[in-house]
Amino acid sequence: MKRNRIIGILMGLAMMPFLLAPARAQAPFYEGKTITIVIGTSSGGSIVAARIIANHLSKYIPGNPTVVVQSMLGGAHIVASNHVFNTARPDGLTLLAAIPNIAIAQLIKVDGGALRREKI
Repeated sequence: MKRNRIIGILMGLAMMPFLLAPARAQAPFYEGKTITIVIGTSSGGSIVAARIIANHLSKYIPGNPTVVVQSMLGGAHIVASNHVFNTARPDGLTLLAAIPNIAIAQLIKVDGGALRREKI
């Protein structure tokens, strides 16, 4: 019993420097950086929605980064999706604003360069 009490006191004394040390805040990751929202259209409701989000997104991310919208046309949003998933660095600075049909195109293995309208 006495041994457990001594060990407890020693452990408490060993933890004291960690408890008294001031907590240091990290600098926000996004401070001074630019977030790019990539979209596969240049007009319409999708680009308007992406721009509205870009205008307000900076206020809700620590560090208040700059947010820009980049149009990347071609292949019914597939070129933009391929750029985000294959070329952009996975650091959280590139976002994709795509239509839901991109998930279906992924499932049926649609090639971005082979999209064209065919008569049935």
